[in-house]
Amino acid sequence: MASLGLLPLCVVLFGQASLAGPLANLVAVPWWSLVVVPLSLLGVLAETLHAGGGAWCWQAAAACFDLAWPLLTAIADSPLALVWLPQARWYALPLALLGALWRCCRAGCPGAEQGCCCERRCCTHRASCRGRAKWS
Repeated sequence: MASLGLLPLCVVLFGQASLAGPLANLVAVPWWSLVVVPLSLLGVLAETLHAGGGAWCWQAAAACFDLAWPLLTAIADSPLALVWLPQARWYALPLALLGALWRCCRAGCPGAEQGCCCERRCCTHRASCRGRAKWS
């Protein structure tokens, strides 16, 4: 969702878009969040308890980093990694941001089909949608 929401802004500000970025994030974010960063933090904890105690954690984190690096390098070298786009007209950014907002709206929220309501609280005060939207 973040890639979709930031795409119009990146196109306007930088004149380019990455079509391979979402694929790279599908691999990198869970790997780094669940493996590399915890090992690094465990190394910091071990280092504070005993000097030199964190070295094995940092080496394991580096090895995990090195495992994912060839795949991410291949994604970065692909032709889809960077697409240059022509400069858009002045009204393109507001329309693109409105479209991204519309796409990110939750289904079941009144006006979500038109992109006019994106907050969970919006359904609590309207009689037209009571019983229709179930929020967890």
